Amino acid sequence: MNKNIGPDHNRFVHGMSRTPTYKSWAEMKRRCYSASCADFKNYGARGIQVCERWHEFSNFFEDMGERPTGLSIERIDNDANYDPGNCVWADRTTQSRNRRFVHLDKATAAAIRLGRESGKTYDALSREFGISISHAHRIASGDAWA
Repeated sequence: MNKNIGPDHNRFVHGMSRTPTYKSWAEMKRRCYSASCADFKNYGARGIQVCERWHEFSNFFEDMGERPTGLSIERIDNDANYDPGNCVWADRTTQSRNRRFVHLDKATAAAIRLGRESGKTYDALSREFGISISHAHRIASGDAWA
């Protein structure tokens, strides 16, 4: 890795800003620190943070390596932070088995229906409420939580 252009910069040029690995790192940080991110409520708002070491991409890359095709970053303990001891690259099936249990109530079901009526996709609703796409469809259509 090469030092950045000026002596006043404490950053590294890594040439990886367009790679899947870098994108995973940037999205991980966004979920934890950007209140404007749609997923912030499930991460940063719950107190999930990125360990100090991983605030630098080069350290993240050193610990996690290149992101394998078809995988994304997974926290082993969903209530713990992003750090080397709690993260692996995992496929969607593995990740779906490691979700927080979502307690639905009538108010949440009503919010899902309202979201659908306002044009949100089932995919967007599933991500927003932490439920499967099929469950979002059943709730929005009145087959569940009628």
